[in-house]
Amino acid sequence: MLPSLLLAQSINLNQLLEHAQKEYPSFKAAQEEIHAKHLEHEAEFSTSPLTLFTTLANATPAIGKDNIEYSVGVEKEFRFGNSAYHTSQMGHFEHKAMEVMADRDLLILQNEFKVQYHLSCLEKETVSNSKKLYEQLTRVYSNKKERL
Repeated sequence: MLPSLLLAQSINLNQLLEHAQKEYPSFKAAQEEIHAKHLEHEAEFSTSPLTLFTTLANATPAIGKDNIEYSVGVEKEFRFGNSAYHTSQMGHFEHKAMEVMADRDLLILQNEFKVQYHLSCLEKETVSNSKKLYEQLTRVYSNKKERL
């Protein structure tokens, strides 16, 4: 798809990368995953984390009919002393690691696009050179044919 796009119109690498970051599914997915991880991280390491949990169980009493039991609850973790500080630091470093991994993933995608772009440029140049060579050969053949 990329080679045909480049052969059809003139586009530079920066335009391609800008377009890819807005429209390409892998970029969109990577950016959405970064955002989701960020929100998950904030929820895990917030200063007053609340956890909502639900359970479902099939109750089978010895006498009577089967029923389904539901339970919903809220849980809160209290942190005291150094544990709050260490948890905060751990969250900070995990967040930094997450940002570095996200940057790495986006850089890998950008590099894949750059490789495809350069290959397409080479292909475009090869097609152009092939056309020129064909025209030259056609002229040489026409000249030889006229001489005979």
